[in-house]
Amino acid sequence: MKKYFKIILLLLLTNQGFSQIDEIRVNLLRAKNQTIEINKEHKLSVLIYPELPRTGEYIVLDKKNRIIHTESYQDVDYVLINFKQICPRAPNGKYTLKFKTTYDYENYDNNEEEIIFLKLK
Repeated sequence: MKKYFKIILLLLLTNQGFSQIDEIRVNLLRAKNQTIEINKEHKLSVLIYPELPRTGEYIVLDKKNRIIHTESYQDVDYVLINFKQICPRAPNGKYTLKFKTTYDYENYDNNEEEIIFLKLK
């Protein structure tokens, strides 16, 4: 019995040593206007609903406010951003992530924008 317990314990510890964080999850409601430090190898998963509507676009800007990447989304609760794929040669540093939506109701036009600051390393 002790032998099996040791083997199970060894397998659990080995599995934890080799597992890596692939995705960092962030809630837009809590993370807006804050700086998030992230490795370029990881994906950023941002929960946008209920803070913003499920349709809009996100823009990745560098520190000189140049657009690095922009993408639209429709009918989603969260947005998954893979920095390794969208900007593989982007240098380490500070970036801005803007989420923009436009309400298009009868007699009511409203643009909404939320910002998250990123520090890629």
